[in-house]
Amino acid sequence: MRKHKIARFLFLAPFILAFFIFGFGWAVQHLWNWLMPIIFGLPAIGFGQAWGLMGLSWILLGGLRGFGGSARHSRGTCRGRWERWREMTPEQRAAVREALGWRLDRPPVDPSGGQEL
Repeated sequence: MRKHKIARFLFLAPFILAFFIFGFGWAVQHLWNWLMPIIFGLPAIGFGQAWGLMGLSWILLGGLRGFGGSARHSRGTCRGRWERWREMTPEQRAAVREALGWRLDRPPVDPSGGQEL
């Protein structure tokens, strides 16, 4: 049974891959040709140029790390940092501010009330 599923996947994989390649290229090409010439006066592009544009944007914007990018933080991660900050003593907070230097130009603000801590 497992061999049958693997064989079916290997048979369908090239078709699915071709569908996504064509679909993404078609979407980028048509969106570009619909919007950019009208808004910015740029020339229309072809299918290969659309794929080149997608590749360039993925490289420059970090899309090769996966969909959504790994630079984004989940709410749980931010919440955990906020909780740690709230549990610190004033001396520990001052040490963190001093260690971070220029990155903290003002004290943190309580997200619920907007007041400084």
